[in-house]
Amino acid sequence: MNSKECGDQSFDDRAREFRERIYGSDKGLIRLEVLRQDFREILRNIPEGTSLDILDAGGGFGAFSRELACAGHRVTVVDISEEMLEIGRRDTADYDFSEKGGSISFLNGAVQDLPELFPGRKFDIVICHAVLEWLAAPFDVLPALTGMVRDGGWLSLLVYNRTALLFKSLLVGNYRYLENGMRPLRRKGKMRMTPPNPLIPGDVREALTGLGFPDTVMSGVRVFHDYMARCHLEEIPADEILSWELRMRRNPDFVNLGRYVHIFGSRKSVFPS
Repeated sequence: MNSKECGDQSFDDRAREFRERIYGSDKGLIRLEVLRQDFREILRNIPEGTSLDILDAGGGFGAFSRELACAGHRVTVVDISEEMLEIGRRDTADYDFSEKGGSISFLNGAVQDLPELFPGRKFDIVICHAVLEWLAAPFDVLPALTGMVRDGGWLSLLVYNRTALLFKSLLVGNYRYLENGMRPLRRKGKMRMTPPNPLIPGDVREALTGLGFPDTVMSGVRVFHDYMARCHLEEIPADEILSWELRMRRNPDFVNLGRYVHIFGSRKSVFPS
């Protein structure tokens, strides 16, 4: 399948700017720390020294996967952007993952083609972070993703939250965008980083229930940071904001305000309250 023919978006020619805007900011740090906290829960029952097979679908240059490889896990990053993959290869070239038995590899391919790329293979953890909202038909790819998870394995999805985008647009008076059906408006000479297909997290959870993941947990990413006035962001120490973001990420009244929502679960899993 040619993903570009299907209307999906690659970050070729935008990879460097994407990395700077997403990962070189306080916003990116909050996102990374929420994922770290949640993955501690995923990994806490794994015996020390166990090396897991992990698939990062649409993982780009593998910023988060690199940490998992450093922890001793075998990670395969798949992405349609060869430019982002090449950045990932360069970023990890000087790393020695062998001490703990970890590794990381980068493979060019579309998320829709995972069953053909890995025929008959299952993974302990399948990651798909900030990818679905860039696809023309995001829900159509869920069977391929869930099908790669072994029995008892974990699925980790990070989705761009349509509800939060609607709320933010109302706050800032971005009514033309809303009247355009929440489809990105073209602005000459300016790169748009708003995903074309933001998702409602509850709809994703419902779809996962029918695919063998009836018990999932949601963590909001930036449940209040993006709504703060600039003057407050400049005055309040970033580590204090981060601390409260982590404390509030599971609060049921705040989860759906997260600009992103991390949805994760295991087949036949029981979660703590």
